Amino acid sequence: MGWKTDSAKWKKRMEEFVDRRYEYVEMSMKSGNYKPSFCSTLLADTSMHGSDREEFEFDLKWSANSMYSALLDTTITTVAHFMLAMMLNPGVLRRAQAEIDAVVGSDSLPTFSDRENLPYIECIFKESLRWGVPVPLNLPHRLMEDNVYNGMFIPKGSLVFGNIWAMMRDENV
Repeated sequence: MGWKTDSAKWKKRMEEFVDRRYEYVEMSMKSGNYKPSFCSTLLADTSMHGSDREEFEFDLKWSANSMYSALLDTTITTVAHFMLAMMLNPGVLRRAQAEIDAVVGSDSLPTFSDRENLPYIECIFKESLRWGVPVPLNLPHRLMEDNVYNGMFIPKGSLVFGNIWAMMRDENV
């Protein structure tokens, strides 16, 4: 078996993965038992479908898959950086646990309403994002008109990428 055979298998598995999630949303909508989501909202709005239903479905399936993949990857990366930071800084972990115990107690989990009373946890969260930026560059943006930034001329039509990594290391931000 060569790489072409393997690639064909992987492609088929990926298509099955994407199709299965899309079909689940369709079935849930038909039964009336679904939660609003990116897919269900666009499927319900028939004005979005255009004249080519097959193309619409293809675009919707793969757009939803891209969002899901991006969410999963950035979440895993952020959690991994947080865990590494806690292993390297056990004193920070102890202080964080003490704050949670004092505010929430040991019998329940924190909720969003506890957030304002957990300033140390908030700082750890932000520092985890700053320290371990999951995505170093932002999505490209195209300039709609000529621009000058820090004395540098950038012509209309240029693609500009935000350097998230640099922004997160800027002490003024």
